[in-house]
Amino acid sequence: LTSKKYNCMSEVLSIVSCLNVANVFIHQRDKMADVINQHAKFIHSDGDHLTLLNVYNEYIRKGSSQDWCYKNYINHRHIKSA
Repeated sequence: LTSKKYNCMSEVLSIVSCLNVANVFIHQRDKMADVINQHAKFIHSDGDHLTLLNVYNEYIRKGSSQDWCYKNYINHRHIKSA
């Protein structure tokens, strides 16, 4: 509600969009070590919402690449929907 005051409307909308789709992270059991390593680079110390924002921002920065999603164990359909 106060995102306009703090000039973070875009960030809040991105987080809410990610929360309104199914999990954007893929957990492939046979490759869990690699999955954990790939997902670790998105983790934010302030919590899950900012972790989702990191994933979304990187997805956009990489040109909404399906290949990028595959390499980082991100569900392309879900992040694209967000």
